[in-house]
Amino acid sequence: SGRAERDTISAIFSIIKMVVHHYPSGFDNALDVSVGDILSDLCAGLIGVTPSGNISTIGVAIFESVHGTIPNIADLDLVNLTALLLSAVMMLCHMGLHDYGHKIHTACFDIIRDEKVLTKDLGGNSKCSEFTADICHQVKPIKVVSEISLVVFFA
Repeated sequence: SGRAERDTISAIFSIIKMVVHHYPSGFDNALDVSVGDILSDLCAGLIGVTPSGNISTIGVAIFESVHGTIPNIADLDLVNLTALLLSAVMMLCHMGLHDYGHKIHTACFDIIRDEKVLTKDLGGNSKCSEFTADICHQVKPIKVVSEISLVVFFA
């Protein structure tokens, strides 16, 4: 029964992924307690701007974009960094730096709303570096904060 049961579950999950992929507007919310990581990655890939934060009860936290790092296109200047930037916004707010987080958040969504400098996954033809330069231009007046302990990992 083990293999047949796994095959059935795999087939059901494949159908769910297909329906979510082809009809994402049909779902307002989803709660999945068994394969949530795979399903959330699929949905984040459809959305492209999904941040994530895991905060412990003692205040230790880690922030990351929901989708993977897409190493096969890392050197092609194509990756949309919005999810990573919004994860950084969550981190800044967690650290009490709400003004900084708000400025970056606003810049991200103003640029997306303007539709002038969008990466391909958001319907544009701009490079990641162009999108990032536009965000940097909007947040440039930010003062540098000192005495913050921060660890950044790049895969």
